Amino acid sequence: MSADQNPPGLYTNDSLPDTVNQFLKPYITADSPVFFVAVSGGLDSMVLLHIMIALQKELGLDLRVVHVNHGLRGAASDADEAFVADVCRRHNLPLKRKKLSLDDEHPSEEVLRAERYAFFEECLKGEEKAFVLLAHHLNDQLETFLMRLFKGSHLHGLIGMRGQRGPFLRPMLSVPREALEQYAREEGLVWREDASNTDRSYLRNALRHDLLPLLREHFGENYLHNFSKSHSDIVMASRKLGEKYAPRFRSMIRREQGRAAVNTEAYLQMDAFEARLFWNYCFSYVYPLSFQVSGTFLRSFGEFLKHAATGRFFSIADRLKILKNREEFFFDDKNGRIAGEGKLYPGRIVAWGRFRLRLSEAAGRVVLSGHNNNEEYVCGDGLRFPLTVRSWKAGDRFRPLGMKKFKKVSDFFVDRKVDRLTKKEIPLVLSGEKIVWLAGLRLDDRFKVTPDCGSVYKLEIMKED
Repeated sequence: MSADQNPPGLYTNDSLPDTVNQFLKPYITADSPVFFVAVSGGLDSMVLLHIMIALQKELGLDLRVVHVNHGLRGAASDADEAFVADVCRRHNLPLKRKKLSLDDEHPSEEVLRAERYAFFEECLKGEEKAFVLLAHHLNDQLETFLMRLFKGSHLHGLIGMRGQRGPFLRPMLSVPREALEQYAREEGLVWREDASNTDRSYLRNALRHDLLPLLREHFGENYLHNFSKSHSDIVMASRKLGEKYAPRFRSMIRREQGRAAVNTEAYLQMDAFEARLFWNYCFSYVYPLSFQVSGTFLRSFGEFLKHAATGRFFSIADRLKILKNREEFFFDDKNGRIAGEGKLYPGRIVAWGRFRLRLSEAAGRVVLSGHNNNEEYVCGDGLRFPLTVRSWKAGDRFRPLGMKKFKKVSDFFVDRKVDRLTKKEIPLVLSGEKIVWLAGLRLDDRFKVTPDCGSVYKLEIMKED
């Protein structure tokens, strides 16, 4: 790209509807996705809604609206909600809305944002394929960049907002706000003005009203265009670095169902910059977690790996727990949660953790054992239905197949080199208080099939897809 070319995605002289339409084309597929437009009632979101209504008529989109009433401005906030509801009625658009009830009378921007996105995600539940459209524009991107720049964000943070983050789409991110204002005037749009947008106690408002006019004054009318060119290079540099390091990071990670194990020595050999890229890779490709990798985190985690005992956990963002093992550390996004008890009936399947277990009556007099770790035949004469499926508990004992003495399940796990987190995720199948099967590992000798068994059942364990 030569220096005088527009960076990818920069708004040029194309009409605003065409810009939105081109952005959304890859998402408008034959399986008819649902598009929720997040509408506050302000200028930006009303412009986006107006464009989407036109596209709905042209393309037959499944269009809906979502609105969050923050409840911070009393009657004015309620009037915003009523305004949005009236627009939806006039255009026959389904509306999902929520009025927040927060304990803090002056919640931070971060708290309000978290509440909004939590509601957006709630609206997405139950939809086979759906997106939420957000009306962020180029001025918003510049404000985000400046806040992160002077807070000391690293390369990944300076990327700012993305055109797509999971189900959230920002089709106007390359468009300056002036273009939205011009469109609104030309189309005769009506919108609500939020008085809190002039409150300079909010950092974003202070930047918008105090700093951006200075930038325009000193750098000219093209200051947004110039920012977009430079920002585009930052985005591209981050992407290229990610592509360069991805093969190395992939080689460090041993993937399993729902988790990733990392070689500790390989991790500790990386410098701070590489370690930060590594975590960005993990959170972008392995686990979709929004998390800023700070220097404090890198130092704390490094100390954990060097000094913590095997079996200790390190928590990330109150969501992930990383377990230090002998030569590896691993994490999964279930946050160490243990599935509760399940009940398994003949002819049924029960979901437990990341597994499904099935119990079925065996055809004929089948006597098989040890041929497949994922299935086992058991004598049904002494079974008490329904069987119970649960995780290991301290003190659990069973008689491993082929043995005459009882053995602690915990000792069995040690012998099999089953680590601390994995052993909590292995389903145990019980008949009453008696362990029948350590699923996928070993049958209890008391339930083995013999020629004297009057009935035989088949137990199977399957990983969730």
